[in-house]
Amino acid sequence: MKIKPVEVVRDALSDIVTEMRDRGLHSEPVAISDGGRPLAVIIPWPLFSALVDDVDTVLSAQAIRERLDATAAAGGPTLTTLEELAAEAGVDVNKLVEGDGLA
Repeated sequence: MKIKPVEVVRDALSDIVTEMRDRGLHSEPVAISDGGRPLAVIIPWPLFSALVDDVDTVLSAQAIRERLDATAAAGGPTLTTLEELAAEAGVDVNKLVEGDGLA
């Protein structure tokens, strides 16, 4: 990865963007440094999009694992019947079955 001082990147930004537009995923990321310390990275948009998708997938998987662990720690899932859900919502399932609908 190229590491360039912020001053150099500022002066070459148009060229960097042109290279990324022309080469896409084949463009090398550019790290921007200040005083020799990396501060930011410029990467091609397709790479950024792929990384965001991968991060979302990893975070979603982690959230699912946490929910599953919490459910297991609570003794397992709680099952509710349709009739129980309908009663909580004030709906008479028997009327639905008979064709009266919700009205």
